[in-house]
Amino acid sequence: MRLTVQGNEIFYIWLEKKSNEIQEKLINQQALDNDDMFVLTIKAQTDRFHNMIIKFREEFKKSDKQFEQMYQQSGKRFVQESEEAEKRFEQWQESFDKRTEQSDIRFDFEKKVLICVGALIITLLIGICLK
Repeated sequence: MRLTVQGNEIFYIWLEKKSNEIQEKLINQQALDNDDMFVLTIKAQTDRFHNMIIKFREEFKKSDKQFEQMYQQSGKRFVQESEEAEKRFEQWQESFDKRTEQSDIRFDFEKKVLICVGALIITLLIGICLK
């Protein structure tokens, strides 16, 4: 009995027994009637289905392995790309921090210059007023 489907075991046992009887007829070179041909056809189809089920299960296992590999590869690729994006962001942030620091230095210098110019103008105005 090759294929066992729950609830059909009795049928498959009968089919196996009947096909063996028909094979005996063929060995003894006895004539086959329509019922014998029908049984042989059903037996051939059940064997074919059994082989197809085995083949499909193997294919599904292969596909499952391929999907698992693809999933793992995509996970690794995602981690790599995330790390690369994080590095680029850190580099951008460092560059931004440097530019901000340079801007702060320029702003402080310009503020000091403006204070000095303002003090000079006030001093000149006081000097003009006192004369």
